[in-house]
Amino acid sequence: MKITALIPFWFDYYPSDDAIAQRSLVNLGGRSLISRTIEMLDRIKAIDETVVFASDDRVMNYLEDGVPCKFLKRDQSLDSNETSIEDIIENFLKDSDADIVILVHPKSPFLKHETIQSCIDKVVSGEFDSAFIAHSIRKHAWFKGERLNYSANTDTPALSDIEPILIEASSVYVFTRLLFSQHRSRIGSNPYVKEIGHFEGLEVDRLDDFEMAELIINAGLDKE
Repeated sequence: MKITALIPFWFDYYPSDDAIAQRSLVNLGGRSLISRTIEMLDRIKAIDETVVFASDDRVMNYLEDGVPCKFLKRDQSLDSNETSIEDIIENFLKDSDADIVILVHPKSPFLKHETIQSCIDKVVSGEFDSAFIAHSIRKHAWFKGERLNYSANTDTPALSDIEPILIEASSVYVFTRLLFSQHRSRIGSNPYVKEIGHFEGLEVDRLDDFEMAELIINAGLDKE
């Protein structure tokens, strides 16, 4: 069984209007986010290889010497705002012999390798068909103008009494080739959800996220 970590990359990708340009290449404490991520993945013995999937091999210039990964060139037509992550995965699997894919977006500098290992273990065991990481938020929540996790017909419940909302962290997804080939999805009908805290789940998307991460690293609070 081959387990491959997939890091998709596109120089001109912007997840939102206020997002940092070329987020994966952002330098934090003297190291790019993508280098930090690959080094973290290298600590997971179950992963056979880490692949950067991009149309432009210049991304490799932003990796530190000796960072263990390979480059796989993808068609430039995938560098489009209309391209879905499913399109990326589908094209990757055409050129990869991976049985299990760990899709990783390099934006969480404090993500622990043990977290990803637990997701891999759950999928390899066959107990779950996929896995992802998520934040658990216990707040009164609304969606499209409606209460999401409490009712307007009763007294407002205490926070301790409401069901928490799980928010996909969007940094890590683990799934099998079989699942994706059958359902074209990175999440199956029986996923394992690994809950993480705010520190580990900090995602560098906007400038204020970057500034927060820099403060943490400069203070040495990221050390285990």
